[in-house]
Amino acid sequence: MSEYSVAISRSLQRKVLMKSFVHFLFLMLIVLLNEISTAQGEPEAEEHLIFSHSRGFYRENFNLTLSSATPGVEIRYTLDGTDPSLSAKAFKGISPLQMIIDPADTTSHDLAPGVCVRAVVMQNGAAISAVKAHTFIFVERAAELSPDGKRPGPGWPTQRMSGDQQWINYGLDASVHRSAFYRDKFVPALLDIPTISVVMDLKDLFNAQRGIYVNAGQHSIDWERPCSLELLDPQGGDGFQINAGIRIRGGYSRSNQNPKHAFRFFFRQLYGEGKLKYPLFGDEGVDEFDSIDLRTSQNYSWSFDGSDLNTMNRDVFSRDSQRDLGQPYTRSRYYHLYINGTYWGLFQTQERSEASFGASYWGGIAEDYDVIKVAADMGYVIEATDGTLDAWRRLWETARDGFLNDSSYYYVQGCSPKGVRDPQLPVLLDLDNLIDYLLVTYIAGNYDAPVSSFLGNTSPNNFYTLCRRGGDQGFLFFQHDAEHTMRNDPNGVDRTGPYPAGSTFDKSNPQWLHQRLMEHPHYRSRFADHVNRHFFRDGALTPAVNIKRFLDRKEEIDLAIIAESARWGDSRREPAFTRDKEWLSAINWIVDSFFPTRTQVVLNQLKNKGWFPITSVPQVNLPPGRVAKGSLLQLYSPVGKIYYCVDGSDPFVPSVSQTSMKTLIAESAVKYVTVPSAFIDFNWRRLDNYDLSSWIRGTGAAGYERSSGYESQIRIDVGEQMYNLQTSCYMRIPFQVNLAELKKDNLILLKVKYDDGFIAYLNGWKVAESLSPSPIEWNSAATANHESSDWELFSLTANANRFIDGDNFLALHALNVSAGSSDFIISAELSSGKITNSGSLSPAAIEYVQPLTLSRSTQVKARTVLTDDWSALTAADYYVLEGLDNLRITEIHYHPMAQELEADDGEEFEFIELKNIGETPLQLDGVTISSGVDYIFPSDTELAPGQFTVIAANSDAFELRYHFRPQGQYQGQLNNSGEILALNDAAGDTLIRISYDDQYPWPNSADGAGYSLVTRQIDPYIDQDDARQWTASSISGGTPGRDDAVAAAVQEPKSDDLFDFALDANYPNPFNSRTTITFYLPRVGHARLAIINLLGQQVDLLIDQQLDSGRHRVQWDGSHLAAGVYFYRLQCDDGSLFRKLTLLK
Repeated sequence: MSEYSVAISRSLQRKVLMKSFVHFLFLMLIVLLNEISTAQGEPEAEEHLIFSHSRGFYRENFNLTLSSATPGVEIRYTLDGTDPSLSAKAFKGISPLQMIIDPADTTSHDLAPGVCVRAVVMQNGAAISAVKAHTFIFVERAAELSPDGKRPGPGWPTQRMSGDQQWINYGLDASVHRSAFYRDKFVPALLDIPTISVVMDLKDLFNAQRGIYVNAGQHSIDWERPCSLELLDPQGGDGFQINAGIRIRGGYSRSNQNPKHAFRFFFRQLYGEGKLKYPLFGDEGVDEFDSIDLRTSQNYSWSFDGSDLNTMNRDVFSRDSQRDLGQPYTRSRYYHLYINGTYWGLFQTQERSEASFGASYWGGIAEDYDVIKVAADMGYVIEATDGTLDAWRRLWETARDGFLNDSSYYYVQGCSPKGVRDPQLPVLLDLDNLIDYLLVTYIAGNYDAPVSSFLGNTSPNNFYTLCRRGGDQGFLFFQHDAEHTMRNDPNGVDRTGPYPAGSTFDKSNPQWLHQRLMEHPHYRSRFADHVNRHFFRDGALTPAVNIKRFLDRKEEIDLAIIAESARWGDSRREPAFTRDKEWLSAINWIVDSFFPTRTQVVLNQLKNKGWFPITSVPQVNLPPGRVAKGSLLQLYSPVGKIYYCVDGSDPFVPSVSQTSMKTLIAESAVKYVTVPSAFIDFNWRRLDNYDLSSWIRGTGAAGYERSSGYESQIRIDVGEQMYNLQTSCYMRIPFQVNLAELKKDNLILLKVKYDDGFIAYLNGWKVAESLSPSPIEWNSAATANHESSDWELFSLTANANRFIDGDNFLALHALNVSAGSSDFIISAELSSGKITNSGSLSPAAIEYVQPLTLSRSTQVKARTVLTDDWSALTAADYYVLEGLDNLRITEIHYHPMAQELEADDGEEFEFIELKNIGETPLQLDGVTISSGVDYIFPSDTELAPGQFTVIAANSDAFELRYHFRPQGQYQGQLNNSGEILALNDAAGDTLIRISYDDQYPWPNSADGAGYSLVTRQIDPYIDQDDARQWTASSISGGTPGRDDAVAAAVQEPKSDDLFDFALDANYPNPFNSRTTITFYLPRVGHARLAIINLLGQQVDLLIDQQLDSGRHRVQWDGSHLAAGVYFYRLQCDDGSLFRKLTLLK
């Protein structure tokens, strides 16, 4: 344990862990050497290399001993970052070998606060151990050992902050670390968050030919270099060291003018271990990684932009918001970074939403996944970085053809035209994920994703989407690089579109999919329900919740940012940017000026587009959650009737969509056409009274045909003016609009027949385009060939505000791919109309006329209807607990840490804690815990309100550790890998059943790391068989007999999150003949539950029908089948889940 590990006091509150060809030959050399080593007789077990001191933080110089258990072996080590097994500069000696660790001694290493030792055990000239690294950091001498502007040593390039070569900046600014404000805070700032140490050959960073830092614009494995990666925790927690590959990460930030690049690490068997096995994100994520990003602030940064808007918090806010909306997201933690002992500033890890990430969280293998992103270096077009573009193309083609019918809408969800899941169809899109992804985009005001305003909103940028082929989830979208957010006037930022990017496949993106989906009323309704859920009450996108989320991250670096200021604050200016002046000002502006009004601003934007209904949502007088029996629930809406259901179903049941359209511009409408021979003033597309007297007047399509194909369609021939002469043609179409009538419509469609591209302007406003260049000129050509086989649809619904009462005009700039093209055509139609939701009241719907008396736990769903317009959905769950319903399991210590390091007695310290969360005493006579372990509460056992009782595996061992006697001792042991715990009343009826596990999403630190499972709520009334309701205890060993500090700090969960798509473990299991299967559906839909044998064959079908949302149970009798292992599979609109069961005979 390092010196600082001892010096820093330990708190009972556990702190969550945030805490090219030549090169290819070089990598192969490493592999070859390993193979030669093996051939020369490397022992079966790798030789253990021993460092006498732990990596970490130190105050004083010390003697470090390197040794091996095998006498007489040679140890080689380096202090310059090079690989000691290959380096000619390596120090050599026979084990044990000693050295003095002194950061000021620069005879063999750089002048830096960190001393980095890389060592290896050698025998007969070959390595018999892996190369290991230990970094020792002297933070109290960091300022002294990091002089401003001075390079650390000869292997580093000279500082330069101008010119065409890579800019380099060194050292710590004395005006920061010596100032009265920060001199006492600087060292604590370096110790406030964990540290990452990268140790490597500096030539791999800075050599002009092979260095990745000075060739930051290079990509691929050709520009990946070997390194050592360490995590050091100043709080004394376990860190790690792993040999890995390192690359530069980023897009625009790869510029030579950026002195602070970001990194990406790859864990491959090429370097040693094939995966990083460490809980980088604590219990929040998985604990095995193929790669990880180390990002930093780039836009609005001190180091690159020299911006006073730097917060280092913008990007992660959007990703955290996805989390809080219940969606998949990429996790992050803040770290200080040292490179070969030199402090490099504040960084942040981030999961990368690629194929291995998908396999980690949704199963399968990486090869099962398609991952789509934007290739900025290829002109901002989409590419598949894993898998193929095939499924994504099917999704885009469906969207291109439109969602004016139920068939296409349900097809992308893998359903039949009636909305029933069809196992033969792939699920292409997760609608709920898409909606929530865009709501976060709108709230944050993202200028650069998924459509970039910096590219004229004609190209996508900064989005990732992934999908498991053959799965039941569809494409998921991930917030990424969301730095261009939360800026300027919150009232003036509108990123709801519509934008033209996406009308061609190479520019396809989630926002364009959403724009097309808005043609369908069911999607509009679904979208509105999400807005209602997240924008109101205590929703995840309300101002107060947004502010708390933002400030939670701010607090993580509130002290650490001082070190970033000293390192990079003077990169672009003097005096340096500082925490208290610029950083806090930027933070406070977002908190005080952006968030308070932003939710309402976006809501108004959505209302103005018709994306959120005007009809008032029903309000409730009681907050969702636990209520007393007999409580009166009142529903209120200022207008219309309220209908509600108490069985979990929706009072409105949509059936089919209906569309009625009227023509605004027919193909036979009068058109004016000209082919420009020189620049024409842009007023041709802007002014309503533009002089068209010299233009060709006609009807129908304009174009020419030099072969065969379009000749029967063309009524205005422009071949003489265009063929071999020009690629651009202008068209204007005047038309009339009754604005009052148009406002009644919710669908406006532009149909265009074109070869090869066009831009459409409505009363001067650009509203649609396809295959058009940017910028557009009078003689521009289409960017690609496009054959016109039929009309293509473009929704102008979001441009309804561009129409005026009376005279309007549509202007088209039509584009041919080349002047020598054999054909060309342009024509348009415009129509408007209304899509209506055809449906009916649910049979379970009740008209609200008086308050509801809540006598039992009830899920209420309500809508207001005014004429034919339905409001968004109000959903609220109320829990009424009586008697033994108030007996809850509140802590499970299923895999305790052993009493001594080498002992194997951990199981003796298992326990289960129960609590009476009610207001009256509970008689526990005959109550049993079964399945995992067995225990019967004896007669006359009473549990007072708010009191706990604990049962343990070994009463004596428990008393020895916790200093009080448990209620009793159960029979058996809790399974360290997870199992079912059942709490039953005296009659044998199950009160609670919990299927805990040692895998994500259950907390991994409760699996042998010393912590127990505790409920997130002090008084947990929600279904306990849900990993989201559990977390790890605040302290090692757990907190038996009392409330845990973690639970005490957790907020009540949102009512909308209570019911999710889930398939529980069957009970009992194993079983003889009969077992019960329980599952949850988050919404009304078709469900199919089947039994599958080990050959993948269906052997029994239990359910194949439409079901309401909520909990469902079914008993299966397997007496007609042979004994053995089977699987049960649940399929519904939300996906497919499997579990295993064992049938005994």
